Amino acid sequence: MASISALRRWLSGDRYPQDARRPPAKVDDTYQTVQDDQPHNPYTEALLLHGHSGPVLKICNIPGNRFVTLSDDTLIIVWDAESGSRLQVLRGHTAAVTCVLSLPRSSSEEDIIMTGSLDKSLRLWNLNSEEMVIEEGPCVRAVTDHSGAILCLTQLGHDLVCSGGHDLCLWDTNGALLDKFDRCTLPDTSDVHTVLRLETAHLSVVAASNYKCLSVFDIEKPMLTDKGCYKFMRDQKRRYLNQSHVYPITFLSGISASFFASGCQGGSIIVWSVQHLSALKIFYCLPQPQRELTTTEFTKVSCIEVVAEGYVFAAVGCGFKMYDVLGQESE
Repeated sequence: MASISALRRWLSGDRYPQDARRPPAKVDDTYQTVQDDQPHNPYTEALLLHGHSGPVLKICNIPGNRFVTLSDDTLIIVWDAESGSRLQVLRGHTAAVTCVLSLPRSSSEEDIIMTGSLDKSLRLWNLNSEEMVIEEGPCVRAVTDHSGAILCLTQLGHDLVCSGGHDLCLWDTNGALLDKFDRCTLPDTSDVHTVLRLETAHLSVVAASNYKCLSVFDIEKPMLTDKGCYKFMRDQKRRYLNQSHVYPITFLSGISASFFASGCQGGSIIVWSVQHLSALKIFYCLPQPQRELTTTEFTKVSCIEVVAEGYVFAAVGCGFKMYDVLGQESE
């Protein structure tokens, strides 16, 4: 319980002695620093990095002390994590870039990232290029097998990637399409925004869309002596988990190898068992009389993060709540 007690002290503003002051931010001629008083900010410096002309949608750490930002402006920017300087600007997508995945290094030691976009394309980029700005990027491969927008990318193994959106696709790490699951004939036609690998004996993924139920897809592995490839199992009906949310699902996240959690537009959070695919707990952010009211952005679960073993933070509306997934809800 020591870790959670420290967390509560930090939330209450009692992380530092009352006379402790954060060291002043360093003056930098190139980057704008944050000057407002933040006595409980543990960082000694904050920089405002400029490069995108639209909202930044995702940030991803990559090897070599770098990180990547994706934006609504169609650009992908690679930054130096220490200096905040731009290393590369990758151009090629024609719509908002929504997801990114840093792929395992091959024998050639290349740093490859995979990106997905609302333009229905998936692109692989070689970050070993020494050029700063390349008009069409150091793009290794561009594929357009999706029939709609791509919203998420998930690594399923060293050599397997799953992308989700209007449909689900399986890829190898060279960008070759292995299988495609067309969702247009299913009752739930909203785009998949999150795909999560389930740590079970067989290979499965759980997918979340703007629907009230989570769905599970089983993936067939090729035999060692088989020249086939990974593919979605079609002889088995798509499985919906037995407990559904009242409102559309807005977030899906893994908690541990044994649990995962989903949150919805109405503020409720369900904790699931990976082994049994059943609901273990349901947390509500609204009291019972208000749960049937029309929901707004003030009740939406936008993020679920693990902060300590057995504890998760959930961003709900304009605030957040902390939950003990093994015990009771905490304020």
